[in-house]
Amino acid sequence: MSHFNNNPRDRGRINQIPIRDNYYNNVPPVNLTDNSQERCLFTNGNNQFNNVTQNNNVKFDNSLKSDNRGRFLHEQDYVNKQLLDNNLYEEVRNEYIEEKDIIIDTMDRDTSLYPNIFDFRVKLGSTDTTPGPSIHRSVENVKYLKLVKCILPDNYRIKQNTHTVANLQTCITNFIDANSADLNTNTDQYDATYTNTSETIYVIHYYTSGGTFTIDYFRMDSTTNAPDYNNVYSAVVNTTPLTGSNTVNQHNLYNKDSNDEFQVEKGRFFQLHIDQLPKNNDLSTNDSVRGSFSVLYPAKEDDRGFNILDGMETDKIFRFSNLGTFNTMNIKILNCAGDQVNGDNSSMWNIQLIANEKNSGKNITNDNTNTNTNFPSSFRSASKYLRHPLSWKLQSHFIFTVGEVRIEMNKRTFN
Repeated sequence: MSHFNNNPRDRGRINQIPIRDNYYNNVPPVNLTDNSQERCLFTNGNNQFNNVTQNNNVKFDNSLKSDNRGRFLHEQDYVNKQLLDNNLYEEVRNEYIEEKDIIIDTMDRDTSLYPNIFDFRVKLGSTDTTPGPSIHRSVENVKYLKLVKCILPDNYRIKQNTHTVANLQTCITNFIDANSADLNTNTDQYDATYTNTSETIYVIHYYTSGGTFTIDYFRMDSTTNAPDYNNVYSAVVNTTPLTGSNTVNQHNLYNKDSNDEFQVEKGRFFQLHIDQLPKNNDLSTNDSVRGSFSVLYPAKEDDRGFNILDGMETDKIFRFSNLGTFNTMNIKILNCAGDQVNGDNSSMWNIQLIANEKNSGKNITNDNTNTNTNFPSSFRSASKYLRHPLSWKLQSHFIFTVGEVRIEMNKRTFN
């Protein structure tokens, strides 16, 4: 039903319109007086409004008020309330730089994604499902990032050759024949030792795949009377299952490639590239160096087989108006000419190791009761086994120092 008749100018029944739940019928009457425009919010001591005059001469001091309207204060009269902590400076907040080390170890990488130790991505701000290498949080409000250490394996490639040591060939053949039942069905011979024809071997791992049996082992060093961990010997039998009389079809040897091309010490210099920090050396004559974060100069190979390169403590400094944030770091090592250094040894890895062993650089417990007293860690551990995907001998290590800008309460040491 319309509230109006057909006369568009007739508003006689407009008061029947229910507006805002009959607000206008219930609201208190508005106090409109003739002098309201002359009043201001400030009252005198008698709770009377001060008048606003043409020259704006208003008495702002209403400290004698009794109506709790508040008090006007000039800026110079304002005093901070007492803080809970009374040992703070007038500048309550203080900015400072907190230094942390970012430590990156390629042994923590997912080898299925990053087989090359010189080409990988670090995720900062990871979850349980983030592939390694990763760091649990991102770095924000970064003032500077500085390279502290870069440690690379001096010989970073594995090579495979055929060995012709007759006594060693006889020794492994006799071991296979004598233990064929175990080798066909179980792992009882892991970490076993065997001596024959003046040779002693230490069994690392064995497996059958595609009708071919393969066994890896160390040879005893006659000087130290201990396993020679620098060389992995391997025997291959093409006919399975094994019997009491087998023919070894291949005798292989795996060790580090001594070719100068694969030795860090022999390089002129190397380039560290971080995609998130390009052109840190933009005044270089070389296009590739211009896009690098740091230039790395090799030293002598140390007794462990590693090279500690000199990066001259290269850093990247950010302006306070444009601080850095890092969620990822894509790291590459290039040679002096700008070519990617190839540290991918995946074709030499023993991928037949069980998943939790090949995906971890931790030592594996030796369960063989005949040898675990002298060798608590299994021979197939990454610390010993060169063909392990995460072999300790073939990992890179980087240390950066990052300075993050933080804010704290600016406290006095002594009040």
